[in-house]
Amino acid sequence: MFNLGYMHELGIGRAQDMHLAKRYYDLAASTSLDAHVPAMLANSKLQAKIHVAWLIQTYKDFTFTKLAEGILQWWGGVIASITATFNSIGDLLLELGSTASEVGVSEDWDIYLMSILAIVLGLVMAVRGHHMRNNIRAAQLRLQEQQNLANQQQQQQPVPPAN
Repeated sequence: MFNLGYMHELGIGRAQDMHLAKRYYDLAASTSLDAHVPAMLANSKLQAKIHVAWLIQTYKDFTFTKLAEGILQWWGGVIASITATFNSIGDLLLELGSTASEVGVSEDWDIYLMSILAIVLGLVMAVRGHHMRNNIRAAQLRLQEQQNLANQQQQQQPVPPAN
């Protein structure tokens, strides 16, 4: 698997394909513990080559007018987003303030809301922790069953007679 990744990376005997090379390197790392470190190093080298190629292409295509247009477009989007967010938050607070006094809700509605959110977050974390502990126990039981089965199979194999 590692050799196939290397061939795809360099284009030896086939077209150069960086993504397929990465897939083969990952496959080599997952199939053999001995290939894990070399595959990790090859993946790092491959990622570096991809980024350097991207930087070179970006440098070739670079012009200051494109940069200025991109920055202005991005900044205009940021300003529009911030303005819309502040407007919606302001409208919400005005609406909450007027409805709170009309309905008779106290001025401390935000404290109640934060308390409810904290309780919900605590419950979510407790349920998640419970499920994680159950998953760990189940994995340990499966591993123990596999080890027991392997031990039973070793005990059942007949011992060859010594000459």
